[in-house]
Amino acid sequence: MSNTLTTAAHYGPCLARKGDYEIIDCQACGFAHSTPLPTEDTVEQIYTAEYYSAVKPEYIALVEKERTWHESVFNERLGVLEGAVQGRRLLEVGSGPGIFLQTAVSRGWTVQGFEPSREAWAYSTKVLHMPVENTFFTHEKTQNEPFDSAYLGLVLEHIPNPIQMLENVRRCLKPEGVICVVVPNDFSPLQRALHEQGFPEWWVAPPHHLNYFTHESLKRILERTGFAVISQTATFPLEIFSLLGMNYIGNDEVGRKCHQLRCDFEKTLDDVGLHQMRQEIYALCQKYGIGRECVAYARVNNIA
Repeated sequence: MSNTLTTAAHYGPCLARKGDYEIIDCQACGFAHSTPLPTEDTVEQIYTAEYYSAVKPEYIALVEKERTWHESVFNERLGVLEGAVQGRRLLEVGSGPGIFLQTAVSRGWTVQGFEPSREAWAYSTKVLHMPVENTFFTHEKTQNEPFDSAYLGLVLEHIPNPIQMLENVRRCLKPEGVICVVVPNDFSPLQRALHEQGFPEWWVAPPHHLNYFTHESLKRILERTGFAVISQTATFPLEIFSLLGMNYIGNDEVGRKCHQLRCDFEKTLDDVGLHQMRQEIYALCQKYGIGRECVAYARVNNIA
């Protein structure tokens, strides 16, 4: 597991407060994060024993229920990676229940996953039969030849030192290797608009979410850690539902309905041959700083 950064190393304006935590726009790191940062023991306890059992007890079942949609998203991201690299050897850090790995295997990839949660690891290995190590990732734990690609889907927001994580992943990639990183897009214009109308800052969630990225700061951290960004996009701007009166914040039933509408929207565009238009819509979301998630593809920068 990566070393926790010390609070004294960080400074910047406070963006939000929650409980004992402040979220600062850290000038040292180049992205927003909580302070103080939790100890490694606290993070290890959360993600080895608690996250899938206490924080997200229904997550694996919901992912399986929505498997078709998840596979469509994963196939699209894998397609981008396949167009950017020659080989098919893939590393996934924070592989969760293993569906991204399984989708990659179905496309001919050789895969290796790392997942600290015992519940998610058990599902990915015993049910899906994916090669996953039940441990926090470090580059020393990958003993074989370098990987062509790496995938970090909704990982960097959870860990105390995302800079060190990206540097460790880069060490595991071939000189021409490509990484795909997905993080929540937080403190976005739509979130700020809702907050100005009286909505809580629901996206601020320490100690489970320690780091808070935008499209710009994700690009910045990738460049800082030895990557050259080759493309960026966004996912559906879910906050639109709350702006339209379907307030899903804190309401799981409404949240599931909104998510289903989002899935139906994407499927309909694909079914009628407007997949390219959908991609262009999400590229525009990225341009204007919106979209619920930031997605970036970056190649190892051998000049840096």
